[in-house]
Amino acid sequence: GLIIHQSVVHLVASIKWLERGCVVVFIAGKRKPLVLVGVHGHSSIQAEDTIAMISKAVQESCPVPQRDLMVVGDFIIDMKAKFMHDELCNSLDLGIEADLLQNYAASQGLDVALPSVVSCTPLEDPAFSYIPITRVPTGNLVGRQAPSLIDYALVSRYLLQDIRAHWEVSDSDHACLV
Repeated sequence: GLIIHQSVVHLVASIKWLERGCVVVFIAGKRKPLVLVGVHGHSSIQAEDTIAMISKAVQESCPVPQRDLMVVGDFIIDMKAKFMHDELCNSLDLGIEADLLQNYAASQGLDVALPSVVSCTPLEDPAFSYIPITRVPTGNLVGRQAPSLIDYALVSRYLLQDIRAHWEVSDSDHACLV
């Protein structure tokens, strides 16, 4: 789904639905257009496919080279190792998919912005107390998957003051990013 606050709905120039997400273009006067991409990766789709989908959607929705871009959602690429405190985890590479995502972000002048705060986490495990967990497996996935940090944003730092994950507004296995 898509929720646009009523105070900015009049700035929406277009909305385009994707197979696994959407693109919203906001235009405010003479400012650069803001292209907001909401994405939901899928475990059977490789990072390259998700990045290609994002890139194509942005070009088709707002071909203007001078634009601001923000990509928010579930990228399926777990970044929790960035917060692990033991030496083994710190020495581990996040993997080729994380590298591809970070390279794409850099090519667009964006940073990978991870949540700084997670409120009302449904986990009681102290091992995750300092990690901004945004997905907790439910149902038959509990024994097969670990809690993860797969929801975040790619954004220009000047556009973003803070990104937070809230569980109290979400009735699913993912936190809501605000």
